[in-house]
Amino acid sequence: MKISLTLSGGGVRAVAHLGAIKALEEKGYEIEAISGTSGGAMVALLYGHGGTIEEILSLVKSFSYKDLLHFDLSSPGTLSNIKESLREFLIDRKQEIPIEICATNLKTGEPEYFSGNLLEATIASSSIAGLFPPIKIGENNYIDGGHSDNLPTKNFCKRFSKNISINVNFFEQPKNMRAFEVWKAGFTIMLRSNMIHSRELSDIHIPLKRAGEFGLFDFKSINKLFIAGYEESLRYLQNYTRK
Repeated sequence: MKISLTLSGGGVRAVAHLGAIKALEEKGYEIEAISGTSGGAMVALLYGHGGTIEEILSLVKSFSYKDLLHFDLSSPGTLSNIKESLREFLIDRKQEIPIEICATNLKTGEPEYFSGNLLEATIASSSIAGLFPPIKIGENNYIDGGHSDNLPTKNFCKRFSKNISINVNFFEQPKNMRAFEVWKAGFTIMLRSNMIHSRELSDIHIPLKRAGEFGLFDFKSINKLFIAGYEESLRYLQNYTRK
């Protein structure tokens, strides 16, 4: 069955999307188009350019919190190292299926959906406000797509016969009342709220709740996230086919 696939943001939790894609492929689903926000945008970019699950997983394992996420709430960091890694991955690769990346326009406050300039759009889509600087594309500045549309289904559900959306982001209760913990809780509440309508547009929505057990920046749990995404998606798809 041919489908379009929409992947939510959720930081490192987006690794669970790779496990979900493995399950979809095993069940005979053919992904003919892919969209995503933030971490989901990175997976969409790489998979849409022919990256295999193994290749993408290997690339993600080369990332680290220490090397790539230099930030605090008073001094935004940079995604330049991630951008360079993505650029190197894409060398000599051609886009194989339609890709759509969501980023938030800082001038309008609205989501915009990119089908070109995809590397810049992906970095913009991943630039969480306050943690990373906005990315300028053309005449406008953009921040993380999760601020406006964390599950960009609305265009794909009109263009393709069936859309499957996958969410890896869930409310993250603060461990204490320190600024960063409270910020994370507020951020996940915002993401959850702006996905309500998007979930309803999908033909099939798969919530990977086990991914929510891991932190937004838990680079040490990449293998566990992949396995969780695979096992939970496989179980969901098996139940779905029985209905």
